[in-house]
Parts: sequence; structure tokens; C-alpha cells
Amino acid sequence: TMFGTTRYADELSKKTEIILQTLYEWNQATPSMVEKAKQIRTELEEINLVFNGYEAKASWEEVPPGPQPLNRRLRYLMYTHNSNTSAITKTEKDAYEILKEELPPVIKNLNETGSKIETLQREMQDMGAPWIPGQTPEL
Repeated sequence: TMFGTTRYADELSKKTEIILQTLYEWNQATPSMVEKAKQIRTELEEINLVFNGYEAKASWEEVPPGPQPLNRRLRYLMYTHNSNTSAITKTEKDAYEILKEELPPVIKNLNETGSKIETLQREMQDMGAPWIPGQTPEL
């Protein structure tokens, strides 16, 4: 679920960048469309931060204190139990429970953001915007 959600977020980010580029180049784009696309990009950046945290310049120890990123928590869980023959530890169970608690709201936000992208795409298409990859062409 985490991997699929992360990939979906990446796809939405790429689509948003294509939409923004299209809006910048399209002479009928309205300022409100550009603002909507920028807001969507900001929402996706916030979701990416929840998944991946702040980017480390050299090593993880240099990142300022903050919430544990979901992908880091999952990697820890997978790494500590990989090739392990003992029972799952309390720490591993706790990490899994935290993921089960923190992931559903992120998925909900991501789905809402995806709906905003679809709405913006329909609005653009209704106004005759150029075709965008992943969009069904219409006559």
C-alpha cells in the first residue's frame, strides 16, 4: 500500500508539472487556473514531505528534528526483520501500528488532491486546452 501510494503521488506530481507547463504556454489560461495548479503542487509537496521527510545533504543525522517520514519507518521495519528468523519485536509491531494509523489520512488527502487535478483538467479541456498526457482526447 505504501509503495503504491508513493507511486501514485509521484504520478500526480508529474501530471501537475505538465499541467503547469501547459498553462504557462497556453494563451487562454486564466490566473485562477495557474493558482489552482500551484496550490495542487504545494499539497503534493506536503504529502511528499510526510512520505520522505526533508532531504539530507550528506546523511540523515544532518536533517533537522521533525516527524519520522513514513518511508523511513517502513524501511526500518523491513530492514530489521529481513532474513530474521526470530519473532517480530515490540518495536517492529509499534512501527507497523504507527504506519497503519498515519497512512490512511495521507491516502485520503492524496485522493482529494487527485480529484482536484481531474477537475482542473476538465476545466482546461472545456476551454480547449492542448492535450495533456494521460487525458482522453475528445472531438
